[in-house]
Amino acid sequence: MLGKFRETTLTMNIINRVLNRVRYAGSSKLLIGALFVGLTGVALTANLTGGTPAQAAECKANNIINCGVTSVADFVAKYKQNAKGDLDNIYAHYGLAPNEIDRFAKTAKMGEARKNGDIVLDGKVVATDATSLGREKKSYSSNLNIDGVTYYSSRSQDVFLSNSIPALIMMNGDQFEFAALTVCGNPITGKPKGSAPKYSCDMLNPKQIDRTTFSYTTDTTALNGAKIAKLVYEFGDGKTETVTNPSQAVTHKYAKEGTYTTKVTVYVTVNGETKTVTGAKCAKPVEVKPEAPKPAYACTALTPTVINKEKREYRFTAKTTQSGGATLKDASFNFGDNQSISGVKPSDASTVASTHTYAKDGTYTIVATVNFNVAGDVKSVTCQTKVTPETPQECKPGIPVGDDRCKEECKPGIPVGDKKCEDTPAELPNTGVTDVLGGTIGLGGVLTAGGYFIRSRRNLLDSFLNR
Repeated sequence: MLGKFRETTLTMNIINRVLNRVRYAGSSKLLIGALFVGLTGVALTANLTGGTPAQAAECKANNIINCGVTSVADFVAKYKQNAKGDLDNIYAHYGLAPNEIDRFAKTAKMGEARKNGDIVLDGKVVATDATSLGREKKSYSSNLNIDGVTYYSSRSQDVFLSNSIPALIMMNGDQFEFAALTVCGNPITGKPKGSAPKYSCDMLNPKQIDRTTFSYTTDTTALNGAKIAKLVYEFGDGKTETVTNPSQAVTHKYAKEGTYTTKVTVYVTVNGETKTVTGAKCAKPVEVKPEAPKPAYACTALTPTVINKEKREYRFTAKTTQSGGATLKDASFNFGDNQSISGVKPSDASTVASTHTYAKDGTYTIVATVNFNVAGDVKSVTCQTKVTPETPQECKPGIPVGDDRCKEECKPGIPVGDKKCEDTPAELPNTGVTDVLGGTIGLGGVLTAGGYFIRSRRNLLDSFLNR
């Protein structure tokens, strides 16, 4: 850089000499002198301001790339040529690894390095306090060893003769990563501003819509120059789907039951390249369960049972069956005599019963309406039966026909045919006034009969004698 200053001074001296000589020259010489001065002025301007990359090129011993570079493509070509054999080591030390030269070719842009230490790209300061590397030692430089070779690092404010020099700059997202001065190929670095790109696949979010259908969204991070290019969902059944918006819901319907692992891969564009990211949280298992049996329910029987026939009292029992998630809730009974009851709770999982007493004889139709819980709703079915309650006929007050007490009696309380009807007492009881009176009456009867008998015999004898 100091040599450039000397060259500039020499050029100014030459121009002054030419001006002095052509001051009194003829018109033709004056024209030639003017052209010389003009061309010299252009060269001087380029020398002072940095000019274009081609104009600013130097061929100095201090250059890392002899005579500098004119463009990104020129830099890449000379990097790969590596005439001095140490470019890969030098540039790797300053942030350009050999495996990133292709990225440099795609993404590097022309910016500038300023004497105040700023490195500027697209009008934005991307690094400060810049230092550059050269091959020659300066009074203000410091030694830097790279793979056993000593180079020399200098601050921009010490080494720059002009206010700015063009530089090829490569960014890592929003963060400065690498730069090289075009005039000499010397790498330059500083304190980077901005942030390195940040990108990740944070979470796959499955949501079950129905038995076979699932919806997915993905939480992602893409910051500081990283941008989401696309997301590819793999559903675990051989099917895939691609979207560009992570928050866009993707639905997928599975053809059959089973356990599947759904994975999402996020494609991110960063630094001109496409990166893929996934992670443990971006792969989730989902289960498609077998189809549940359809709910089934029925009232299979309504059975009457007599509790008290004389009172016409009955129990009515409804038996049910249910499956597929249906459950017995309750029942109502219409007894056919304008009487009913509702909300009767079951006694077990498949039985519900109620009792009823009829006021009079007759034939009645009983209807049971049985309610089931079915998939969040209430479904009802009915079953019915008939009864004919009758008041039993009585042979005697309070004694129904057919009772043993309805049989004919030979003696009070002794039905005909009982052995007790055949027994005769050996002698009459001789106790009490009634018995004596009965005995007297009986004896009188006997005497009267005897008198009739004797009288009849006597009359018979007299009749015989009178013949």
